[in-house]
Amino acid sequence: MNSDLTARITAFLDAHHVMSLATVGGDGPHAANLFYARDGYALIWVSDTVELWGIVDSASEKKAVCIAAEVTPGVRAVNDNLIVRPAQWRY
Repeated sequence: MNSDLTARITAFLDAHHVMSLATVGGDGPHAANLFYARDGYALIWVSDTVELWGIVDSASEKKAVCIAAEVTPGVRAVNDNLIVRPAQWRY
């Protein structure tokens, strides 16, 4: 990468500190705005609220994922949006 492009990218990343993270799943698209810090070209983001999105195979797996998130250092809240996979979706 040439030095001019590198300088432009790092200047942009240093001037902004909010990014949008978007995913799409069976329930459609979801997006969240996150604050980030930069380490080279890596964007590091943290949040004290964890958003859990996805499909799990059982209620016990869902509970285990939630507990694991709740006991992670720095996490203050967990928003559980996980769903248990319906029987007809099973492999």
